Amino acid sequence: MSCAGQKQRVARSLALKLALLAGLSRCALLAQEPPNSQKPADAPPQATQTQKPPEKPPQQAPPETKTPPAPGQIQLEAPPEAPATPQGPAGTKAPAEQVGPNIIEGINFHGNRRIPSATLRARIFSHVGDVYDENALERDLHALWNTGFFDDVRVETTDGPKGGKIVNFYVREKKLVRSIDYKGLSTVSQSDVIDRFKERKVGLSIESQYDPVVVKRAEVVMEQLLAEHGHQFASVKARTRNIPPNSVALTFIVVEGPTVKVGKISFQGNTVFSASHLERAMKYSRPAGLPPWFYWFHKTYDKDKIQADLENIRELYQDDGYFYALANEPKTKMVDTRRPWPLFFLGKGRGKSVDITIPIEEGAQYRLGKFVIRGNKLFKQEFLAQVLQLKPGDVFNLSKVRKSLETYRKIYGQFGYINFTASPDIDADRKRHIINLALDFEEEKQYFVHRIEFSGNTKTRDKVIRREVILEEGAVFNTALWDYSILKINQLGFFDPIKKEDYEIKQNNKDSTVDILVKVKEKGKNSIGFSGGVSGYAGTFIGVNFATNNFLGLGETLSIQATYGTYQSLYSFGFTEPYLRDRPMTVGFTIFKSTYKYNQAQQLAATTGVSQQALQNSVIGQYYLQNFSQNSSGFTTFASYPLRRSFARVGLTYSFTISSIEAFNAASQAFYSALAFQSFQGPNSLTGITESQIMPTYLYNTVDNPINPTHGRYLYAALGFSGLGGNVQDIRPIVEAKYFHPINKKRDVIGLHLLGSTITGYGGLAPPPYSRFYLGGETDLRGFYIRSISPVAWFPQVASVCNRDAAGNIIPPLTATGQKGSGCGSSTSFPIYTPIFPGGDTQVVTNFEYRIPVIGSTVTLAYFIDAGSSFILYPSQLKINPSANYTINKQYPYFPTPTEIRPISGTNFKLYSDTGLELQVMLPIVNAPIRVFWAYNWRRGNEVFQPPKAGLPPMSLFPNEATYNSALIYFEPYRLQNPLNHFGFTVARSF
Repeated sequence: MSCAGQKQRVARSLALKLALLAGLSRCALLAQEPPNSQKPADAPPQATQTQKPPEKPPQQAPPETKTPPAPGQIQLEAPPEAPATPQGPAGTKAPAEQVGPNIIEGINFHGNRRIPSATLRARIFSHVGDVYDENALERDLHALWNTGFFDDVRVETTDGPKGGKIVNFYVREKKLVRSIDYKGLSTVSQSDVIDRFKERKVGLSIESQYDPVVVKRAEVVMEQLLAEHGHQFASVKARTRNIPPNSVALTFIVVEGPTVKVGKISFQGNTVFSASHLERAMKYSRPAGLPPWFYWFHKTYDKDKIQADLENIRELYQDDGYFYALANEPKTKMVDTRRPWPLFFLGKGRGKSVDITIPIEEGAQYRLGKFVIRGNKLFKQEFLAQVLQLKPGDVFNLSKVRKSLETYRKIYGQFGYINFTASPDIDADRKRHIINLALDFEEEKQYFVHRIEFSGNTKTRDKVIRREVILEEGAVFNTALWDYSILKINQLGFFDPIKKEDYEIKQNNKDSTVDILVKVKEKGKNSIGFSGGVSGYAGTFIGVNFATNNFLGLGETLSIQATYGTYQSLYSFGFTEPYLRDRPMTVGFTIFKSTYKYNQAQQLAATTGVSQQALQNSVIGQYYLQNFSQNSSGFTTFASYPLRRSFARVGLTYSFTISSIEAFNAASQAFYSALAFQSFQGPNSLTGITESQIMPTYLYNTVDNPINPTHGRYLYAALGFSGLGGNVQDIRPIVEAKYFHPINKKRDVIGLHLLGSTITGYGGLAPPPYSRFYLGGETDLRGFYIRSISPVAWFPQVASVCNRDAAGNIIPPLTATGQKGSGCGSSTSFPIYTPIFPGGDTQVVTNFEYRIPVIGSTVTLAYFIDAGSSFILYPSQLKINPSANYTINKQYPYFPTPTEIRPISGTNFKLYSDTGLELQVMLPIVNAPIRVFWAYNWRRGNEVFQPPKAGLPPMSLFPNEATYNSALIYFEPYRLQNPLNHFGFTVARSF
């Protein structure tokens, strides 16, 4: 059958069904009519109507020919027309229907502009057609008033044209607040005021209704907010200005008054703890760690904070056994303040302060009596008693009791008892001064993991997240393992930090299981960063990097980096696979090429203002300052595997590097050519340095965020072994530790960093000179110049001076014509000792930072202390090639030449340290913070060293005394002086 035929059959069938439904609906309507409405055909008419004469019937139009419906179409019947409105004689309308005198004929509203009448009609209970009732109208009046829309509501009734009642409600709408202004407000911001209004549910905002009661409450709330910030005498008054037709402009006039700060704090009745000890317990009200006369650092007076500090004092006593100690209501005295003389600059001017006297009732010291645990089924009493860390007879410590309750909750949570509770029952014997402690345990049910699901990961696959979860479905729900799982997911760096409110643990009490839903918010998968700035290592630099930290949603990392600077250039390409074949083995590789240029004269010129060209051409530049470059290229490959249910990983790294050193002045050429760090010697030893290194590693990392850490521990240990191929043979152990801890209600962060490493050669070889340790710069000791922290040693070289005549003038050369030329006509060479910085074979660096977020995690202010040392632990690793001193020993037998480089006394094992402030700014387009820091070097080098007297040449070596005197400049004392302070700028993080 064709498609057209099928369509016709369907259309006809549908038409028949519709006709059948229409017939059934008509039958149903007829069946619903009452019997008396169906009149018989022979019934007489009920009323006699006046008969009109017969009229000629109108001519009927021919019937309209209906077009049959086309095949496949449905013919719908038009609804019948409504009958015409009955009319009276001569076509007039029927008279209006009358209503009773006690019927509501109409309800009208007057005075409403913004609120529609339909809305108001829905709020009342009376309706048109109801019986008129004054009690009901009274109820309607109250209903309209309770809406809160109006300042005035009244009702009036009049007689209606149909004989009923017309009800008229007259309302006056409340005014709208079109604007809110705050004049004289400076201590707190307007956003703080708005937030406090929301917190206290004041209900005042723009476009809200003006209510004098609400405005008065807003005044009180603002005065309380200012009092919390030290303005106890602040006053707030509201002023309004009418805006036609029905609005107001609201202005709060704020007079903040003087800042009231906490003055002297004294105590009465304290014998156990000193006044200073009690004051230190008042962490909300005590001065900020400075002398009490330093007025700027006194806390503002806040009565609520004083009450909180009274509780802190009470807890201090309770932790020492004084269970019933009390810090009673303090006595306060308001005093005027002024700038202290003669230290007037330390004060803040005239103001107010509150001297506080706190009465103390210490009471007796209590000890622990009996300790029992009731209701424990899972663990024995002996095991649980050890958690309290208190034994009968010990001084009762309430803090240890609180900590033990939290520890019990964690212990039971590890075995699935997530609803466990422990209630302490303290029974004090006031006569014997002992406290009997009982803990009532309610273990409840043990829960298992039913299902773990994730949402929000549109790019990252579920298995990438699930493989970081230590918990398994079907296993006991372990709260500790779940916390570790969240930390491991956060360490991926693919999502915004997951907090407790970002996951839901739903308990199924019927089958004792939990369903876990983790809601994640993905970060950008690909990132392109541009960096640039000034660095001690790279100089002026610019760089670009591309990284995808979640390649194809599988967790792989692909990175490309290119950085070019005046001192250092680096180009690298790397790839990391975190799970090899869905196993928790991380593998990856990096290919790199780097160039490092070290020009000591250039850095010295930048800091002293002396011309770089003049320094390089001077005696200091040629014989004292280092100038070389190091080129390296190679690759690194690594693999690591996690230890079961731990944040620790063990791994193995292999690297292959080809390096070369190019010296640009006599000092660097002589020094690097003389060191015996390869099996062959001479100038060729500076090229073709090939190092093949294998390094087993151990890593433990619980740091929550690699860029802005707030808590966690980091421990890295490695042992590098070079010699499996190549011409470098050395051993390098490395240990690095980091620790981050939030304080001050988790707003601030304390960070600690420790790095230690040493290197030594074996098989008769020494490590390459570039592998030795130099400190100084923004990555370790910020206040010191790059490579400026190193032991100092004397190194033999050969210098020369121009011969002079008896008058001390330089003897010039003669030209071919016999004329005097320029420069030296002849010179005398002689050996000298020059200071060199050989670097240490061992380094120890420690850093401390106190980080204070200023604007979220974007801007941070940090106070830092850096300390470290680079020293020589193995002098035998600095042997000098015998051929390097062959010329000196042969031509100048009087001059003693060393066989190895030994540090000058006082420069080895010397501790260097600095302290200062650092501003860290995180920009979206840069993957590391921009750091601006100022450091004060309170432990620096500032010594004068005298060259060995045995190196002074004899007078007979020179043609006359004048030439001899000109050579004495090479034997003057050498001064080593680090800067007192240093200002730096870089793009990197210290640790």
